Amino acid sequence: MPANASIPLSTEHGDRWAAMEARYWEGVFQRAAERLERSRELLETVVAEYREARYSWFEAIAAADLVRTLRESGDQPQAEAVDEELSEHNAHYRRVHGRDGATVPPEHE
Repeated sequence: MPANASIPLSTEHGDRWAAMEARYWEGVFQRAAERLERSRELLETVVAEYREARYSWFEAIAAADLVRTLRESGDQPQAEAVDEELSEHNAHYRRVHGRDGATVPPEHE
């Protein structure tokens, strides 16, 4: 099932976790397809959802992808703001491989 189809399906059945995961992967897929505005929308939403649910490790991973999307779309100031905020408030974020842009993280498999 495509990730974009599983978001409403998971939500409809009350599986918040599955909906967040589907939204995250759809955001990653949209970035890979160079649909950066849609990717940004999805990743901003899922970062907020993970934060609200107190899933700090998953928030860190999604935020790293959000920062990457922001950089690719040319919104460097927003990318730096998100990076700075997460660096200060989420200890897991500092340990996410490649989040600083100095190294390219391996593609998701």
